[in-house]
Amino acid sequence: SVTRIELLDAFVDYCVKRDIPKNGFDSPRRFFPELRRVLKNNGIEVVENNAHTSPKFLNLMITEGPEDEAI
Repeated sequence: SVTRIELLDAFVDYCVKRDIPKNGFDSPRRFFPELRRVLKNNGIEVVENNAHTSPKFLNLMITEGPEDEAI
């Protein structure tokens, strides 16, 4: 599982490393709705645990692939 903060930080780091414009998606209010939409359109259901601690996405993880690419 991954927290919302970890996921957003990984996205921003990926954009910075690749010199990709964030187009305002470095804001949690824009990033998470768009992330859910994209994943849903690709058949991936996101389960979010909204416990008293930081919310976690239970079926996502951040990994590093070739050339330190965050996935």
